[in-house]
Amino acid sequence: MRLSSLVPALFVFSVIYTICEIISRGSQPRAAQRVLAFDFWELAMIQLVYVSSAVKPFTDQELLGLLEKARENNQKLGITGMLLYKNGDFMQALEGDEQVVLSLADHIAKDLRHGDIRVI
Repeated sequence: MRLSSLVPALFVFSVIYTICEIISRGSQPRAAQRVLAFDFWELAMIQLVYVSSAVKPFTDQELLGLLEKARENNQKLGITGMLLYKNGDFMQALEGDEQVVLSLADHIAKDLRHGDIRVI
């Protein structure tokens, strides 16, 4: 899901949150100004999808190990995504902060367990 498709929902959430803030604290314009000061366009979230081919087929155990490590690392980095594997081919979607995703993609590209990496 692209950030641009979330903006209307985020705006509605911001308005509702602002109304709740004003009601819960009384009519304090400062509270509303603080909440509305958040700029959704400053979120630098991106999605990156790539495909690659394994150098050698992965066993089920190797695949589970890779998935566990990816989940652990992605959680630490604040990245969400999906990893698919079939017949020696990978497809992975990564979503998160632009700099973090790009840095992770560079790291993944250096992994010698796969090649023929193509960002789509």
